[in-house]
Amino acid sequence: EYALLREDARQLLVESLRKAVAVLSEQERTLLRLHHFHGFTMDRLTLMYGSSRSGIARRIAEAREQLLERVRMELTPRLKQDRLALESLLGLLSSRLDLSLQGLLD
Repeated sequence: EYALLREDARQLLVESLRKAVAVLSEQERTLLRLHHFHGFTMDRLTLMYGSSRSGIARRIAEAREQLLERVRMELTPRLKQDRLALESLLGLLSSRLDLSLQGLLD
């Protein structure tokens, strides 16, 4: 039973994350992909985008926050009865965003 609940939660999270990624701009998806999957440092991204290091870091942080907020908006109506499950899923997503996004940013 626990495994079934866990699989349902995983599927719900993936579905919500997929919808949230679809709403991001192409540049936001690219920045997240380069930083989280390809390991590009802020310095390397600064050179690529011709922006300041703090500007790139801010854009990545903003894209990440937008993504997490959109996932929250997607999950809240579905898990309104179980606030603990919602916070647990969001905490897991936040701490393991790079693994959660794998395959969704391509």
